[in-house]
Amino acid sequence: MKPGLPTLIFLLTISQTLCAQTVPKWVIKGLNDGDNKNYEAAIADYSRQIALDSGYSDAWYYRGQVKSILGRYNGAIADFSRVIALSPKSPFAYYCRGMAKLKLRRYSSAILDFDRSIIIDSGYASISSFYNRGIAKSFLGRYADAIADYDHVIKLYSRDTLAYCKRAEAKNNLGLYADAIADCSHAITLDPKSPLAYQYRGYAYYKIGKTKENYQKAIADYDMAIQLGGKDYNPTRKYRDAAVAAMATAEKHEFRKVQ
Repeated sequence: MKPGLPTLIFLLTISQTLCAQTVPKWVIKGLNDGDNKNYEAAIADYSRQIALDSGYSDAWYYRGQVKSILGRYNGAIADFSRVIALSPKSPFAYYCRGMAKLKLRRYSSAILDFDRSIIIDSGYASISSFYNRGIAKSFLGRYADAIADYDHVIKLYSRDTLAYCKRAEAKNNLGLYADAIADCSHAITLDPKSPLAYQYRGYAYYKIGKTKENYQKAIADYDMAIQLGGKDYNPTRKYRDAAVAAMATAEKHEFRKVQ
């Protein structure tokens, strides 16, 4: 999977930070081990640096990143919390701690971390915080608030396909189906191979329903989502089947009207 724009911004920021300072050998070794996916070795490397200098915040930060990769979210939260104690104005530490909490479904707590990250840096580098805060709010049923966060993402980077898709999902949950269709259609112009955009647009057409044409559009979009998304989109088939059944019912009603 190619890194998205927020990830590239993050990597650039970290690269600039590393270039501006002398990096301890154990941190360099940890970064190399992490690049080679030797994650346990990387954790050991960062732990050695921490044993030498517990005030070196980057070692805690990178160890937290590796723990997140391995799904050890509680351990990652502890490491990012130590980074925050050492560098309280680090937006990335708050963001990464928020992401670990998001994985643990601690949505309200994650939102607070994303809030803090955005307060520290509300510019271009905050795209990921706005986006994932929107996801956390959606999980809590705060769809209007989530839409506002996706609006911020799109304002900062208007070609973010996922932001349009997730905003469409939130609009679908609020019954704003025409608006959701518009967002998904725009996402498809940005990325014609986005299965998520087709899935959410298909859902909107299905919910609008009533006519054979709408159900046909829903089925066509579901078919594209399944084709593009592969086995990950197999659950979409049940929605497609529901649209097929609804279209058959609509056709019967139209036939009776003609008679």
